[in-house]
Amino acid sequence: MGLAALVVPASAAADRTASCTLTVVEAHDGEAEASMDPKLAPLEALLSVPPFTIFKVFKQLFTTSLTFDSIPQERTVAFPAASLAGLSARITYSGYGEQSGDLVFEVKLSKDAQTLLEPTIRLSGAPLPLVVPWPDPMNVLILIFQCTPGPAGE
Repeated sequence: MGLAALVVPASAAADRTASCTLTVVEAHDGEAEASMDPKLAPLEALLSVPPFTIFKVFKQLFTTSLTFDSIPQERTVAFPAASLAGLSARITYSGYGEQSGDLVFEVKLSKDAQTLLEPTIRLSGAPLPLVVPWPDPMNVLILIFQCTPGPAGE
């Protein structure tokens, strides 16, 4: 009976909620004058260091909020910009590290049912960028995840 009592708190802590923001940025090089979308001001420090220094133009395409109430839980994100037709993401919240404070997610980015990117990511407070060539290596989409854990379960 004592062992069962130890398992319950561990399970409750592992089932911590998560609140996330996904920002999708289009970045490209070329003849255009360097510019940063004013909506990206909070992320400018992230986008101003390598490997992003090779790009000159940064435009925020959209941002969305995602809330995960339990582990595991999956959310699907449709990309509303016309230039991203057929693109979708499936994001699964798969764990919380009590010791590290890391939130673990599995991300699957697809275009017309063809997988483009499928990493497992660990977030610990800092924004995490994922880069996908779009539509070629000198033009990319940057998916920036920012997540915070909810309070520990009771």
